[in-house]
Amino acid sequence: MKQSKFIDLVLSCLTGTASDEERRMLDKLIAEDFSKKMLFEDLRANWINEEQDTPAALAAWKKMEPSLAPVPGAESGKRIWLHTGNWYATAAAVLFCLGCWWIFSKKPQPARHAQKITQIAAEQTVKDSIWLPDGSLVRLNKGSSIHYQGALNGKTREVNLKGEGFFQVAKNAGKPFIIHAGKGQIKVLGTAFNVKENDKDTTLTVAVLEGLVSLSSKGRSKSTLLKAGSVGVLSSGLVLVTHTKTANYLSWYNNRLIFDNLSLQEVSKQLEHLYGVNIIIKTKELNSLALTANINHGAITDVISKITYSLDVHYRVRDKGVIELYR
Repeated sequence: MKQSKFIDLVLSCLTGTASDEERRMLDKLIAEDFSKKMLFEDLRANWINEEQDTPAALAAWKKMEPSLAPVPGAESGKRIWLHTGNWYATAAAVLFCLGCWWIFSKKPQPARHAQKITQIAAEQTVKDSIWLPDGSLVRLNKGSSIHYQGALNGKTREVNLKGEGFFQVAKNAGKPFIIHAGKGQIKVLGTAFNVKENDKDTTLTVAVLEGLVSLSSKGRSKSTLLKAGSVGVLSSGLVLVTHTKTANYLSWYNNRLIFDNLSLQEVSKQLEHLYGVNIIIKTKELNSLALTANINHGAITDVISKITYSLDVHYRVRDKGVIELYR
């Protein structure tokens, strides 16, 4: 995709005018092309900078315009510019100006006396991706939902989650991002993490892929900090923290389970969190067995069957979601 088309696509997503297909296309592009990801991050950071106003944006554009050169063969009446030096820096600057102009000329301003509550739900059979007004990206698992008030432009950015979602939060140190889910809340400034609320046992699981978040029980001031590579489980007001490879906590979205020389004991812990089952290793020497595998994220019995086959281990399924491993 040409850079100009990519910029148009980013603008559409940031302003909320993109279709579902266009949002999925942007996700794919920034996942496959590191340069596009870096450009997108810069553009998104400029989009959420609310300190800019229209006169400043126009002044920045006028200051930059003399250093730009028109593209030969451009359509009559249509301005397209390329920088005579570093195109990447220019692209970021161009979209910065466009973003500032769009914010104040196109973006609807919320009413001061009443803020609209927005609720978004994924269907029972379909996962969904949503761009929030602050530039954050949320991926909802099937049957999950979020709702928030206004345009997330207050002193804090607060959303409510029901079910499971993966969050890539736009950085804004002055406006913490707070997620209310189940009996807990998660506070972040800018990071990537997965949140899963379990209705059956009222636990809340947070797996941090990037950055730093705090997890606390609702109504309590004490919180627990979770770094990248940490998983926090809130249960009965207490937070239990483990350190592990957290990529598999997003397996519901990318449909892959990846284990890289991981002990069977650690593999079992991850599967317990992912599927809500209880795995008992009956033969102690099996704990130290190491698994390296790339498995499709399917039904728990299919996953267990493939794992036990590769490790020459047997399994049986008991009542109430209990799986036993033995030799």
